[in-house]
Amino acid sequence: MHRSPSAPDATRLKSGNTSAPVPPIARAPKRRSHRNSGWVPQHHGAWAMLIAPLVMGAIASRPSWQHIPLAAAWLCGYCAFYACGLAVKSRRFARYAPPIFVYGALALILVAAVMSSAPLLVAWGVLFLPLVAVSLYASYRRADRSVWNDAITAVAACAMALVSAWVGLAPHAVWWSVIGSQPFAPARLAAVVLFAYFFGTVLYVKTMIRERGNRIVYAASVGYHLALVAAACLAAYAATTTGAAAGAPAAPAPAAIAPATITAPAATTSTHHITRHGTRHITSHHITRHSTRHSTRHGTRHGTRHGTRHGTRHGTRHGTRHSITRSHHSHHHITRSHRNRCDAAIVGPLRFSRSGI
Repeated sequence: MHRSPSAPDATRLKSGNTSAPVPPIARAPKRRSHRNSGWVPQHHGAWAMLIAPLVMGAIASRPSWQHIPLAAAWLCGYCAFYACGLAVKSRRFARYAPPIFVYGALALILVAAVMSSAPLLVAWGVLFLPLVAVSLYASYRRADRSVWNDAITAVAACAMALVSAWVGLAPHAVWWSVIGSQPFAPARLAAVVLFAYFFGTVLYVKTMIRERGNRIVYAASVGYHLALVAAACLAAYAATTTGAAAGAPAAPAPAAIAPATITAPAATTSTHHITRHGTRHITSHHITRHSTRHSTRHGTRHGTRHGTRHGTRHGTRHGTRHSITRSHHSHHHITRSHRNRCDAAIVGPLRFSRSGI
């Protein structure tokens, strides 16, 4: 098979010098890569999954000095976990032993510092140890980049929001007894929202790199994000309707409606402004428990513009125009003024309505 001469050979033939061969071009040796040394994790997206839940949990609770060693222990623990995953995946434990022992020792020291004031931190192992074991098994099966393993690591990372909130709110209580209480509601919401976001990024990255061109994964990613948008809209609508219902004034109960002859409660002082068809009367009622000291009624009846009646009964110095009951409570009746009639219903703390009850 005829082979065309290379560029150096063609130059040598044109010059007529065919005796000495041209030495090959020396290439620089390749530098050895240190990507899998185990000291620095190469999963760049994992840093956001580590830091965001920790910060959100601290914000949802009361930030304290305990969050500082907790954050350092969390980062060192992740570095040790990353080195363990490489060791299990490659079956080269001696190669990754130094980062495993160094990061593991630092994490244990920092965890001990947190446990000095929150000894029940060890109870969180019930939640995290199964997740770590399953993820290491995925690395052993070389399925550490699978979707289900990424979902497990996202659950473990977002659960750190609950741990951070627990440190700030209830470090002396077992987490499964207080994590469902009302003070932990912001931390639970933060954990759920962060997991929904980070798992969506997992699917999106799959469609861009490892599963690029896979229509099934692409459809799953698009459908997941559309479902998240729909869920967010429903949650916002439910929150709006709930807030509107909570802010609406409550209607008076039918049992609370009573005639004006009901005895007024004791020790009530209020000022009522009654308006109906242009009638403007300001009536001040000062009611004591056993006797009415002063009660003055301004109104008109049968052409009388102002009428004040003073009477005494059962030790009452000044009474209203109508007789005072035997229980020493006052019954007030608003007379007709300018052809407008306002009936006062004294219920509870003397509430008057515009409906003329």
